[in-house]
Amino acid sequence: MLNLVMDFSSTSEELLVSISNMLTAINEVTISTNESAEGTSNIAIRAADIMEKGTQVVLLSESSKESAGNLKVYVSRFKI
Repeated sequence: MLNLVMDFSSTSEELLVSISNMLTAINEVTISTNESAEGTSNIAIRAADIMEKGTQVVLLSESSKESAGNLKVYVSRFKI
C-alpha cells in the first residue's frame, strides 16, 4: 500500500511539473501572439499613412498638371 501511495505522489509531482511547463509555454505563446498583433497593427497604420501620402501626391500632381496647362495657355498669348 505504501508503494502505491509513493507512486501516486511521484506521479502527481510529475503531472504538476508537466502542467506548469504547459502553462509557461501557453504564456509564451500568448506573449508572442500579442507582439505579432502589435507588429501587424503598426504595419497597417504605416500602410494607411503611405496610402494617404500617395493620395496627396496624386492630388498635387493633378494640380501641377492643371497649372502647367494654364501656364501654357498664358505663354501662348505672347508673340516673339
